[in-house]
Amino acid sequence: MARTAKPPKPIEIRDNDALPDVVRATHIAFLILKGTKVGSWKHLVSNAEAIAKVRLTPDQQACLDRNLNVVSLISVDPQRIVAVCSDCGQVSFLGRTQDGKAQAAPSKCILTRDCTGKPIKTPLTAKAKPKAEPDAEPAGEEAAAGEEAAAGEEAPSEAGPLVIVQPELELGIGAGVPA
Repeated sequence: MARTAKPPKPIEIRDNDALPDVVRATHIAFLILKGTKVGSWKHLVSNAEAIAKVRLTPDQQACLDRNLNVVSLISVDPQRIVAVCSDCGQVSFLGRTQDGKAQAAPSKCILTRDCTGKPIKTPLTAKAKPKAEPDAEPAGEEAAAGEEAAAGEEAPSEAGPLVIVQPELELGIGAGVPA
């Protein structure tokens, strides 16, 4: 009797849709890279097996597509994320400090003269699940949903596979982008 390989467990991304569009897109991209254990977006686009595991909602896919120019520069190793000014919308890239800690977002905008906005940094973790209210219904449905996910069930019908729109995207930035 031959053993058949189990299909890979789908990776569903839980992002924070309250973030600004560019920050949300980089958050989704960072979670995809962490979930697939791929170091950079450049390596992800050439890894069909990793791409096949990811399930995104149509809204998440559209957010990635709108911000592909920034998303394509995100990486886990070396860590490269963004901070976006809440007022002027300018994007700055953040990495790690010399001692290996995640670089903090600047306390005020440094990219636009006289801008008083505060940059918003890409979150490095998935969106926290909301705490249940004491008067809320019992968590039986949530527990059942968790058991289904643990059993390797398919992603919800609203989630679909990740689609890389421009895998051949060429970047005109030579310095600072690992090959």
